[in-house]
Amino acid sequence: MQIEEFHYRTQRPGQGSHPGFHRSPNTGVGMVFSSHTSLLNSPDPRRVDIRASLCSPFEEIMVRQYRQNITMPVCAIADLSASLGRGRGDKLNNNHNRRKLDLLADFSSSLAYSAYRTGDPFAFIGCDDAVRDELSQSLSNNKSTAHVVSKLIRSHQPAGSSSKGLLDAAERLPARQSLVFLISDFYFSIELLQTILDALTSHSVIPVILEDSREGMGFHALRAYGLTRVTDSETGITRTLFMRPALRQRIRDAYINHRDALISAFQSRGISPLFITDHFSADEISRYFLDSMPA
Repeated sequence: MQIEEFHYRTQRPGQGSHPGFHRSPNTGVGMVFSSHTSLLNSPDPRRVDIRASLCSPFEEIMVRQYRQNITMPVCAIADLSASLGRGRGDKLNNNHNRRKLDLLADFSSSLAYSAYRTGDPFAFIGCDDAVRDELSQSLSNNKSTAHVVSKLIRSHQPAGSSSKGLLDAAERLPARQSLVFLISDFYFSIELLQTILDALTSHSVIPVILEDSREGMGFHALRAYGLTRVTDSETGITRTLFMRPALRQRIRDAYINHRDALISAFQSRGISPLFITDHFSADEISRYFLDSMPA
């Protein structure tokens, strides 16, 4: 299976010493001009700027300094709880057993491969009620990680009844600033989300919201009156409800309100969430970074 590559970038400069692709406040070997300084401060005669030296009020020999781009750890914290494993129809691909878990596998393997191509180390942390070590990959520059992650995710049978492990995953991240992709359908409380985001403040966070368009449209299929069986996609608990217009409206409003609160929680921290609905497209991911994080 061929894995697609997309291009990503960070919203804020990172810290590090290894030359790479991402912006940093460091000076060194690079192509982006930073400032002038005295030859005594930066003894590199190859970068002497004659014009700046002639204009120096202290008659110093001035040299050019450049920004040095760096590598940055790229980490995926993925929700592998039960709601990600529910079967959904995918009419676009005529695959009626496609799950959000498959969407997660497509994105995560592409992210791993893209990090390898960019020169960044990549780590994958799978979580449900807790961090799942057997479904995680430590930080590395290994090309095969993309295929390993895809296989781990697709073969997993989700059973976790919550996503609390996402909070524990913050302790597994590198100490230095990393680019963290928080991947989930985010069917958990806004309070838990706020706590997770608080734990990730030292990193650049990209929330990746996995969506099934049929969930948003499913309210129209609910009958106005009569007995209806509904199942909690996270816990698997099934209940029988006597459906009526007021209850149907309450269910619809709860879904919309949660989605709006989710977006507001990210936007209040200056974070633009990435939505992946029904299918994965590497070009659309690249476009997200181009539009939301211009160079």
